[in-house]
Parts: sequence; C-alpha cells; structure tokens
Amino acid sequence: MTLEIKFHARAGQGSKTMAHFMAEAAAEQGQYAQAFPYYGPARGGAPMDAFCRISDQPIRIHTLIIDPDILVVVDETLLASQKILCNMHHNQILLINTKKSAAEIAQEYKCPATRIYAVDASGISLKNLKRDMANTSLLGALVKIVDQVEIDDLIKIVEELFTKKLGSEMTAANINTIKEGYDAIS
Repeated sequence: MTLEIKFHARAGQGSKTMAHFMAEAAAEQGQYAQAFPYYGPARGGAPMDAFCRISDQPIRIHTLIIDPDILVVVDETLLASQKILCNMHHNQILLINTKKSAAEIAQEYKCPATRIYAVDASGISLKNLKRDMANTSLLGALVKIVDQVEIDDLIKIVEELFTKKLGSEMTAANINTIKEGYDAIS
C-alpha cells in the first residue's frame, strides 16, 4: 500500500524539509519513499507544495499528488485564500497548524476530511526554537498519525542532517519540538 502525503505551506516554512525527513525516516525502516517540492513560479513566502510517497513496494510514479491520503497545512491563512480543501473527501486526513480545535476547523471551512488533527505547531515551535518554524512540530504530529514511520527513526534522521547544519543545541531543540508535536496528538 502506498501512503501519499501533501504538504501545503508558504515557501520558506519548511514543507520541503518535512517531506524529505518523512521519506528518509521511512527508508530507515526498509520502506520505499520519495519526496519532492513543487514551487511553480513561487518566491519566498508564496504558496507551495511538497509531496511524500511511502510504500512497501517500489514507487514507479513521479507525478504530483492530487488526491493525498493526508494533507498537512503549515499555514492556516492559506485555507481562506487557496482552494486546497475543495478536493478533499471523507477518506482523508487533515493535519493543520492552528490554535483552533479540530471541530472549529471542520465547521469554519466545511472540511469533509474523515479525521482532522489541529496542533498549535507554531506555539510549540516558539517555545522551543524561539521562532515560528511549525514544520518540526507538525512532523512529530504526522509521525504519530501514520504507521509507516517511527519517531525514533525520524529523530535519527534529524540528528544526522541537522547537527552539522545547526549545531547540537539547535538540533536538540528541534528534537524536543518534534516530541511535543508527537505528544500533541491524542
């Protein structure tokens, strides 16, 4: 079975990193995975998408994901201006960065998703990283939702890829952010 995830954010909010880390963590468990961004003519701050496929079989398609199993929305303001919920149906999952409850999101946006997970990922990020980078806390929440990736594998990938780039202190803060995002899902 193939799990398809679409990340909707603004350029610079880390959705490309989220897709990449999910794919790497899935590969750690012997899964097949691919991750790629789609920017279109976007500049920094413009809406963009990133995609991740995870499967127990080789992945032979390389197209954009139109009908994802999970839609991750990093920036709630995109819901009002973009028609990203129009194609959702009752078998899908929505994970959104918001201070609102899942019930409030369902009512406000008339969202047909089967399951809605609302996480104050920005709040978690501000607490741990001292800046609004909601992607890492949403990544933790996403791992809690899916069966294909374990949090320990994700943390291993983050340690490998972030330590050289950000240093051990910021890497530890990002790992705490991931764990809090994971714990935010009940």
